[in-house]
Amino acid sequence: MKLLLNYYHPVIVDLAMTFQKLGCDVDISYNISIKDHYGDWKDLLKKNQDKYKQFQHIPLQMAMVNIASKKYDLVGLDGVFNGDEILLKICKEKQIKWFCINGYPYQVDEPSQNILAFSWFLPQIRYLQKYQGENGVKNIDWKNIAEKGESDEKNICVFYPNFWELKELVRKQGDDLFRLKNYWGYGSYIQRYEECNKWNYETFKKIKSSIKDKVENFQSLPQDQIYDKMIHSKGTLHLKHADCPGIAIMESLILGVPIFTLKSFILASANQELIIDGVTALVGDSTDDLIKLMNSNEWMFLKRSTYQHIHLLTEFEHERRRLENFIQRCMK
Repeated sequence: MKLLLNYYHPVIVDLAMTFQKLGCDVDISYNISIKDHYGDWKDLLKKNQDKYKQFQHIPLQMAMVNIASKKYDLVGLDGVFNGDEILLKICKEKQIKWFCINGYPYQVDEPSQNILAFSWFLPQIRYLQKYQGENGVKNIDWKNIAEKGESDEKNICVFYPNFWELKELVRKQGDDLFRLKNYWGYGSYIQRYEECNKWNYETFKKIKSSIKDKVENFQSLPQDQIYDKMIHSKGTLHLKHADCPGIAIMESLILGVPIFTLKSFILASANQELIIDGVTALVGDSTDDLIKLMNSNEWMFLKRSTYQHIHLLTEFEHERRRLENFIQRCMK
């Protein structure tokens, strides 16, 4: 199968590696509107061409021509940037199958029958809106299940990236990952924190001033430096309103570094499968409660359970069946 993925975030390369393991021939296109803390699209294209030679890396214009020429069996796109809208329009015109990648909190639908979702938020909210109350579930949804064998919903696959490169780094660390002694404090990894999350940042400042350890928010650092900060931290302080599920959160968990956050974040994000109080995280009911947790030594008891839980959820063989089913349903 020939697959095109339109780049909007480094996680696209990780997805490309996963689809390649399923037997797909993958091209990655680069949206000309991208210019953020990950770099300009031309820089990204050149950098990834040099580093990931197993894929063909092309500009958006070439992707448009290739789709119009029906060179792809399936296209995966983010759906938010203008370039994605252009590719989606051509897919519709040429009757090329596509799926949307959902990685944003509070987005309750995507312009596609097929959705690869990075958390349970979208499918869960869609379901509750469609089948309101017990009677709706029993008499509408289960009528569909009885007659057709499945719920009358879109083709939505909740999928967690596999983090191939990060796991290779973890393998090189081995058990040393759990023997570190030079922990510097707590890290936070939220881009444009004060600009885009005013009240979250105010809470961050309050907590930072009340913690005996160092607490810092890092942004726009190269990935290898971010990982070094994470590995040598006691925990990741994550005070966003919501995430879907949050790439920095998953990177932290894979490194065996527990999450410190507030209950409101868990409720808003519908990611209870990832962030479990006492297993992968320490969750405060209030800022005072969270401050007490961060000033305690409870973080050290969560490192191994954090590592084990996230590695199970993101194991390729654990997710292979659902992803293969998702692709098959996309092609119907």
